[in-house]
Amino acid sequence: LNQSETIIFEKCPKCGKEMIVGSIQSDREVMWIEKNKKPLRISSKLFMHSKANAERCEECNIVVIKEEQ
Repeated sequence: LNQSETIIFEKCPKCGKEMIVGSIQSDREVMWIEKNKKPLRISSKLFMHSKANAERCEECNIVVIKEEQ
């Protein structure tokens, strides 16, 4: 865990088990798209090889992504 990887949830919000820290990577930027709203950039880079810090629950298959600010 480095300085840019901060813990969002220590425990899964659904089942309470420990979350696994990791990241979501893409060859393009990672975006949140919501109907009738401007897309929100989640990843830290505008171009290739984007990465967004995330956590995953192995039990529930829930992924939580930290929005870059």
